[in-house]
Amino acid sequence: MSRTPFALLAVVGLVAVAGCGAVLPGGDLGPGGDETDLEPADSPYTTPLENSDLLADHEAALRAAGTFTVVRNTTVTDSGADGGFESLTTARVSLADGRVYETQRPPPVAQYYRYGDGTTFTRYRTGDSYQYSRSANDSDVRSAAEWGREPVAQFLPLASLEHRGATERADGLVHVYRTTDPADVDVDALTGEASAEATLSAVNVTIRVHESGAVTALRLSYTVENGDRERTVETSVTYTAVGETDGSPPAWVDEARDRFGDGDDDAG
Repeated sequence: MSRTPFALLAVVGLVAVAGCGAVLPGGDLGPGGDETDLEPADSPYTTPLENSDLLADHEAALRAAGTFTVVRNTTVTDSGADGGFESLTTARVSLADGRVYETQRPPPVAQYYRYGDGTTFTRYRTGDSYQYSRSANDSDVRSAAEWGREPVAQFLPLASLEHRGATERADGLVHVYRTTDPADVDVDALTGEASAEATLSAVNVTIRVHESGAVTALRLSYTVENGDRERTVETSVTYTAVGETDGSPPAWVDEARDRFGDGDDDAG
C-alpha cells in the first residue's frame, strides 16, 4: 500500500503537500488580494521566520498543551499524464505519551496507531474486509514530536514572508505572515523544478501564529508552468484542538493487538 509522505517537495514529479480545503480564519484575502480583517500590530518575530524563534516557540506551546490535532489537505491539478491527486490526512497527537492516531484518505482509507515506543498498528480496507499489520518502528508513520515540528520546519524555508498584521480571535491574537510575490519564493525547493525552467504564478504563502507562539495554520498555493505542462497546487496544514485532543486508541486497535498477540494496551 502506497503512502503520500509529508513533504513540501517534489515527489514523482508532483508536489506532496497539504492542500487547501476550508477557508482559514484570520487575514483572508479579498477578491483584490487585500487583507480583509487584519489590524496593524508589531511582529513578535523577526523575518525571515526560519531564522527566528518561531519554531522553538511553536514546539514549546504544543508541549505545554500536551495534545493537538493536525489536518493536512492536498489538492494538485496537473495538465500532464498524472492528472493530479487529492489527499486528506488527520493526525491526533499526544506528546505526553508519544501516541499518534493517523487517518489517510481518500479510499481506501488507511489508519495507523503509533505508540510511544514506535510500535505501530495499521488497518486498511481491501474489498469487503480489513487488513491489519504491525511494525516495530514504521518510519513512514511520523512520531508525535515529528508531527509537532516537521510541518512548520519544512514550510519556513520555502518563502520570505512579511508580517501583515494581526486579528483578534476568541482564544487570543493571531498574527499573519504572507507573501503573494513569486520573487519571494524558493522555486526549486517549492516545486522540485529548476527555477530557470519553471514559471511561478498565483502564489499565496501564509502562516498564522497564535500569540502563544503556536502555529495555527500554514497555507501554500501556486501555479507552475514548465513548457506545455501546468500544475496547480493548493495546500494547508492546520493545528486544532490544542490541549483538547483525545489520543487514546480507537476500538480496532484492540482487535489488532489480539491478532498479533500483544495483549493489553501497555505499549508506550
